[in-house]
Amino acid sequence: MRSFLKTTACLLLFISGQSFADSHPVHFMACNFTEGKGMDDMMTYVEKWNAALGDVDGYEAYIMTPTFTSGPDTPDFIWAGAWESMTSMGAGMDAYAANEAVASVDNEDWPATCEMHTLWSSTQVREG
Repeated sequence: MRSFLKTTACLLLFISGQSFADSHPVHFMACNFTEGKGMDDMMTYVEKWNAALGDVDGYEAYIMTPTFTSGPDTPDFIWAGAWESMTSMGAGMDAYAANEAVASVDNEDWPATCEMHTLWSSTQVREG
């Protein structure tokens, strides 16, 4: 019986480790445009930002805008960014921090304030 319990515990640890390994970090920022700014300003920022990124790779970014909502404090948009793994996130963050061109664009052109900034772990549960 002890052997069975040990084997089961090891199997569960392996499976949970595999689930963690299959998860992807996803970063969210809920943002509102600063006075006088809008989506055209954001897309201008995105063009400059993408050009400044150069060969920084492994990060996908999305801008999500509300279609409908029941919440009272809906942000103007949510910036969502995703990496393939925690390892690629770490490497990407290092490359991002070392990129002075990106820092210049971020400091001068970001047209919003973001009250929520969070990192989640995402695991695919259905492929379609």
